[in-house]
Amino acid sequence: MNSDEQRTLYCDEAIKYNPDSGDAYFYRGKAFKEMKRWDEAVANFKTALSKNQGNNEYRQELQNAEFEKKKANRKDYYGILSVSQHASPRELKKAFRKCGLEHHPDKVKHLKESEREYHEALFKECVEAHDLLSNPEIRAKYDRGEDVLEQQQGGNRQGGFPFGGGGFPFGGFQQQGSGQRFTFKFN
Repeated sequence: MNSDEQRTLYCDEAIKYNPDSGDAYFYRGKAFKEMKRWDEAVANFKTALSKNQGNNEYRQELQNAEFEKKKANRKDYYGILSVSQHASPRELKKAFRKCGLEHHPDKVKHLKESEREYHEALFKECVEAHDLLSNPEIRAKYDRGEDVLEQQQGGNRQGGFPFGGGGFPFGGFQQQGSGQRFTFKFN
């Protein structure tokens, strides 16, 4: 049994003797936080804060635990590409190519349909991971724990056209008032 597990047992005993003590819940929450058991940590910090609502330390630890829980529940883009968090752009590109060789739909079309779907899903995750991690600004936000998927889906991810809409990126070029349409012919 490690020291954090031992601390939770001590806190359990303290809570048994004094269930109104916010400190016991707080320290048990800290032990769960050290073990990266975010649900239990959040629950204990919430209980501690409910017992002593004016305690800013309890509030801060609750916010930190909720943030870490959110980070823990998101996709691990580094893990998808099998690279370290400090991977260079060249290493990211190499890992993406390797993923493409293994999971690209053209490479697995000879497999059963269920296996093809599995590989296609993995390939989509590799593309998503590469898109996010190869952009330095978005990668920095991801590393800080910010939610980058909402930001990513605003740009090129809607329909594949950078200006929204569909087809021609600048719309129909309608003249003001007359409703006349211009068409372009290319030879």
